[in-house]
Amino acid sequence: MWLALTLLSFVTFLASMLALTRRGFTRDGQFRRAGAVFIALAAFSALIWVFSLSKVPPPYPIEKTRRYEAPNF
Repeated sequence: MWLALTLLSFVTFLASMLALTRRGFTRDGQFRRAGAVFIALAAFSALIWVFSLSKVPPPYPIEKTRRYEAPNF
């Protein structure tokens, strides 16, 4: 569940940043009031992303890292 929430919030963050760059400004570079919604959405999704990322377990157990051997190229 946490991994899905992490992925969804990261995609939402990227989409809101893209929407901010495309719809948050006029052609001459003036900030639109609707851009504040995209900024708030980006900030909220970034907070959820960081929180859910801390809940995702590591893909490799920490206990087994002592026996890790780097590849020999």
